[in-house]
Amino acid sequence: MQTTITSIRTLEAKAERMLEKYPEARNSDIVLQALICANFYPPLERPINNWEDFVHTMQRVPSMDHVARVRRKIIEKHGYKKYLPTRKEVALARKINEETWKTYASAEKLPIYNPNTATGNVPAGYDDEGKRNHE
Repeated sequence: MQTTITSIRTLEAKAERMLEKYPEARNSDIVLQALICANFYPPLERPINNWEDFVHTMQRVPSMDHVARVRRKIIEKHGYKKYLPTRKEVALARKINEETWKTYASAEKLPIYNPNTATGNVPAGYDDEGKRNHE
């Protein structure tokens, strides 16, 4: 039996589907939440005109905290070998072990820091050890 969008019921399954399909969602919980809402929740029946409409709409979609918690649970479930961020600065901010991320990045063929090239995945303001430069 093939899984379809309508057959996915749990938030964990919805989040995992989006993390698999959209790698950019691995870097931002806001993007992940937006993709979940866009793919699994029906469009608004009418525009939001007041505070009550906004509250009613927000009660129907998963909260940002819940999405972030589910993303962490999925990553832990896969032993930090799947759905890690695609950018090193996000991995550093989330305090993911650098060696774990480098192993993952190599396996996924993500750009990682190479001191012999001008490219890589080291954000501006950081050295190759992930420490902030004091400029």
